[in-house]
Amino acid sequence: MRFVLPISVLLLSMAPSTAVAQEAIGASMWRAEARNNICGLSNPRHVTDPAVVKYKEVLDATPEMKDLDSRGIDPRSAEGQILRQRAVDHVRRVGSKVMRKSGNCSMWKSISHRDGRVIRDLTDEVVAAIGMSPVSMANSSGALASGPASPGPGQVFAAASEREELRSSGSSWTIPLLMGLVLLAGWYGARKRAAAISSADDA
Repeated sequence: MRFVLPISVLLLSMAPSTAVAQEAIGASMWRAEARNNICGLSNPRHVTDPAVVKYKEVLDATPEMKDLDSRGIDPRSAEGQILRQRAVDHVRRVGSKVMRKSGNCSMWKSISHRDGRVIRDLTDEVVAAIGMSPVSMANSSGALASGPASPGPGQVFAAASEREELRSSGSSWTIPLLMGLVLLAGWYGARKRAAAISSADDA
């Protein structure tokens, strides 16, 4: 009996703690990839009550993606990539507010639980919130007030690019022109001095 207590204590010390065991179980409960996280907790082992959205649907609801689509901008172009990134940021900002309001810990494009439980879908809520965002409301107000919609983010970017291109093209011919004028002035001055010297010699 003298060795029972020490052996029991040793076995207990070797066993994982309850907290560690629960963490190990929790880590395997949720199945998700970090790249599919939109906002909130991004580590699946810390997730408790996540929500999901149909990402393409909420992304297409942003004014940035609508602008890209309506003007036929190539998504692979520089302007297209800028607009898409702004749309992604827009979804993240609005999604974070909707997530907190609904009491969820995170929002995902895709996540599942080992027991197959149904995960709350907040697609409609996020789409509605995007429609009420300042950018969307500003575009709608512009359309009602003046007929055509006010310039979207893509149009603003395009206008800035056009101005930059005009400045670049202007400087491309201005510098050679100035250099030509300087050379012409130098040539004219040299001829004038030569003529003056020739006149002095004749005299």
